[in-house]
Amino acid sequence: MSKKQYTKRLHDDLLVRNGGEGRGWHSRAYHRFFEGYKEQEGVDERGKVHIQRIYCGVWYERELSRGQNLRQNLCYLLLWLLALAASLFLASRNYPINRTWYGALVQLLSLIGMAWVFGGFFRSWTSPRRMTIADYKGSSMAIRRGSLLCVAVLALSAALALVHSFFVEAAEALLALGYLVPIFLFLLLNRLEANLPYSETPSEAEADSEAVEIE
Repeated sequence: MSKKQYTKRLHDDLLVRNGGEGRGWHSRAYHRFFEGYKEQEGVDERGKVHIQRIYCGVWYERELSRGQNLRQNLCYLLLWLLALAASLFLASRNYPINRTWYGALVQLLSLIGMAWVFGGFFRSWTSPRRMTIADYKGSSMAIRRGSLLCVAVLALSAALALVHSFFVEAAEALLALGYLVPIFLFLLLNRLEANLPYSETPSEAEADSEAVEIE
């Protein structure tokens, strides 16, 4: 790509994000991954134009020592495993609600929420101590949002089981009561992460005045 073409695409992308006319350049996933970065044109030794990305956003960092951070992660994992085990146990009980398509669908949604939370764990474990906006959203925000999804879906499972207990089998009220365990565990996980202190430090890096910020 020539310097002229590259510059045109940078300016075109900026116009689109400012509400103007033009063709977008990058996908939404690209913008999420590089949020907080600025792109500018650079020229290598051969005179070819290439992209330079400079992080100008906010750095997020857990205000915990290494030992505290390890204990926090182990606590999260234990809560997640207990909630997963409780959910699978309840879903495997021989009750009419567990043999319906809508009961199975809600249980599938809960597994998706649990996978989302675990993805947040993995991003947290693999990200550097100083996290970019994308790292923070992919770890802390994923844990918080995923756990809330789990709470909502498990509450729906409990409600379905309770309704079934009135019309199909009374013993299903016990199943509804059992869902309070994983609901409490995911709610506790959510509150622990929401109350975890993170420092926010603006990046001191500077980009060219014509650089395009990725949002």
